[in-house]
Amino acid sequence: MLPPAPASVYKCESTSESAGNHLPSPEGGQIGYLQLNNSVEQPLCLECMRVLSDKLDKEVEDVNRDIKAYEACFKRLEGEARDVLSEADFLKEKLKIEEEEWKLEAAIEETEKQCAKLNAEMKELELKSCRFKELEERYWHEFNDFQFQLTSHQEERDAILAKIEVSQAHLELLKRTNVLNDAFPIWHDGEFGTINNFRLGQLLKIPVAWDEINAAWSQAGLLLHTMAQYFLPKFLNRRGGPCRIENDKVENYSITQSFNKQENWTKALKYTLCNLKWALYWFVGSSNFQPPSAMLLSPSASAVGSFYTKHTAEPKSEARNSSNH
Repeated sequence: MLPPAPASVYKCESTSESAGNHLPSPEGGQIGYLQLNNSVEQPLCLECMRVLSDKLDKEVEDVNRDIKAYEACFKRLEGEARDVLSEADFLKEKLKIEEEEWKLEAAIEETEKQCAKLNAEMKELELKSCRFKELEERYWHEFNDFQFQLTSHQEERDAILAKIEVSQAHLELLKRTNVLNDAFPIWHDGEFGTINNFRLGQLLKIPVAWDEINAAWSQAGLLLHTMAQYFLPKFLNRRGGPCRIENDKVENYSITQSFNKQENWTKALKYTLCNLKWALYWFVGSSNFQPPSAMLLSPSASAVGSFYTKHTAEPKSEARNSSNH
């Protein structure tokens, strides 16, 4: 059994807000247990007294341990040799320390100045960095715009070069093309020689209208007239050629209609157109032909052109219809 506690220990704190009594916390130490500001005195329970006793014992042990540590330290200090400075040495040491302190303060002040200067330079560099970033961003925007424009111009240039190449090829083709070959195409339609699709000749089995025959003669004459006007030496009376011409015969077929068979006359006309075609080839290869402006405005050319427009289809259709009958 523990001895009874003093009367002051039985004091317990109560509040006006609660109706019950509250025990003090054992974690508050001796002051919390012994100094209670309440007029109501009540004894502690056995468990609280045991906790309080353990707490006091622990604190006593801590105090005794600290006393022993202080005593050991004091004894050690008493056993050490003491090097006591004289007053003059003390003053020298003090001045030395003060001088070092002044130097350190000066160094600190200089360091602070350098730090402030570096901070100012850092701020200036940050501003420059911001400006450089803005310039870089604007540069890349302008670079991208330039690249886009460059690509557009290159594509446009390539398209123009392609058009130029096509135009040059077309120009070369036009240079090799003579207008007479297109204006007076000479070919054949079965046993008939043709010029501008007009048949020249007459057969019993295939009658041809005289309008078409006359138109073919007109086209052949206009071709000869055009070449004769352009080529200054004119046409000479030459013999030979692809189809041999002798007097009024072409490849031994008479070109006259009187007292002649229609088949022989038609063959002579066909060979004549063949010679005219070869003459046209020779004329194109031997000269740089350009149609004279006077010829383009001549009444004969206009008349032949209107006649050609009017009779390109009708005479041939009539002739073919008559031949079918």
